[in-house]
Amino acid sequence: VTSTAFLNFILMGDPGVGKTRLAGALAAVLGKLGLLVYDQLVECGRSDFVAEYEGQTAVKSRTFLMGNLEKVIFLDEAYSLTTWEQSSAGMDVEERKLSAYSGEAITEIVAFLSQRVGATSFIAAGYEEQMLNNFLPSNPGLARRFTHRVWLVDYSAQQLIQIYLTSLANALSDPPPARRLTRATTRSYFTDLAIKFLTDVLESARSQGENGALYPLLDRVFAAQAGAMGTLASVTAMLIASSKRKGEIGVSETGQDTWAIGYVDVHDVLVTLFLQQLGPLSGDAVREVQVIAKLNGWLVSGIWQVAPGVVPRLRDRSR
Repeated sequence: VTSTAFLNFILMGDPGVGKTRLAGALAAVLGKLGLLVYDQLVECGRSDFVAEYEGQTAVKSRTFLMGNLEKVIFLDEAYSLTTWEQSSAGMDVEERKLSAYSGEAITEIVAFLSQRVGATSFIAAGYEEQMLNNFLPSNPGLARRFTHRVWLVDYSAQQLIQIYLTSLANALSDPPPARRLTRATTRSYFTDLAIKFLTDVLESARSQGENGALYPLLDRVFAAQAGAMGTLASVTAMLIASSKRKGEIGVSETGQDTWAIGYVDVHDVLVTLFLQQLGPLSGDAVREVQVIAKLNGWLVSGIWQVAPGVVPRLRDRSR
């Protein structure tokens, strides 16, 4: 059946929603099921197809594609390959036209996918609008050859927290053969209030208004979603490892020694992240977080307090 079926995918979504991770999972599945010889993901870009001079792109594209038979080829930001130019259609009407380089590359891709059905899998990924309006229209045959289309939605704040805790466990784990930390362990390092405060920040960070992002700097820092959580986990791990006071306060509900990271501590971790990523603009990002804190009741008249409606457990009695 698969020898006559296209195994090509379009993945659409914002940065950090898992397009590359999903492509890797698809490569593993297709290989281990025996649909392809290899369970290898080959990541590529525009430079793997487009040559320096016109007329050479077709040869370069064909060579690259044939060199990766029986593998999964992954082209992220696929619309970078389809450059459009404006041309006059007469009567002062302009229409767009695919550049010569892009036309050569796309023609070779379409031909390759037609001639090697069942012997390859091509995954193209990017923003939904650009994929539907720039990539697929570049050749009438593309839509018929990319029969599987996947829309990846943004992560919720709760999902981002889980990614953050998993990344933190990986960052704090000792090398093998030591047992790796789990997400449950790193969760025990935080008070419930700390998790609730970070959730409030993440839920608000990418809020949009009529004129764009309500918190433009937070929107920039957390735009990468899963990637941003990995960065935040790295910052947190660095601060824990370099802490002089080693703030362990005993045994948590899960039976683990806890660092007792409270909601004010989470605020301080965010400040460190902003200093690293935004430099002179870090103060403005801190003020955006404090606006969110005021709106949610964490910061009242310049004093940090437990937000209304949040009932701390015993281990949250201070911060």
